[in-house]
Amino acid sequence: MTLLRLRSSTAEGAQPPVHIPVLLQETVTALSRNVSDVSKPLYFVDGTAGFGGHSRAILQRFSDARLLCIDCDPEVLSIAQANLSEFHGRVSFQNGSYADLAKHLEAARFPDEVDGILVDLGANSFHFDAARRGFSVLNDGPLDMRFNQLDASLSTAADAVNSLSEVQLTKIFRDYGEERLAKEFAKAIVREREEKGKVFETTKDLRECIERIANMRCGST
Repeated sequence: MTLLRLRSSTAEGAQPPVHIPVLLQETVTALSRNVSDVSKPLYFVDGTAGFGGHSRAILQRFSDARLLCIDCDPEVLSIAQANLSEFHGRVSFQNGSYADLAKHLEAARFPDEVDGILVDLGANSFHFDAARRGFSVLNDGPLDMRFNQLDASLSTAADAVNSLSEVQLTKIFRDYGEERLAKEFAKAIVREREEKGKVFETTKDLRECIERIANMRCGST
């Protein structure tokens, strides 16, 4: 998980949140090693733009370079745009996944070959801090967990919890969550749905179901 320090304010006219990346200079130095000819136009890609912390450092280090910022979360990408507004004309923004890099390069009119690509794999604490995003059980919120909440075609966590079979839920909890009680949790969710007509709508709904099983297991050991 990427370590973040975020400074944010909800006051009107306040500065947008700022991401201060870990190992920032080391990252920029690593990108520099791939640049052999500074006489030609340089093109870089930040595949996980976030709030633009890495992007800013790249644009400052390579004063004539162009940068493509990609992020699957349009809300986060809009913050990056605000944070990087001083680099207008040198930076392009694309909402989507770095997995579709070729499509984003074409849309931004970037060459097929670029001088460096940065992908900072890990979680952004912004998503966990905002209850309305549904990524955290610390504060009750809609059971959403979509990075792009504007895309109605994307399934929410509630869709999955309320429709997937016990086998499917077990696989998710075990393979992606590395949860040793995956089968027990999945069974409890399906039982709540089928026997009690439970519809899971919030993170609290899911947390309470999971906690009951976890507490029972802990109490029996």
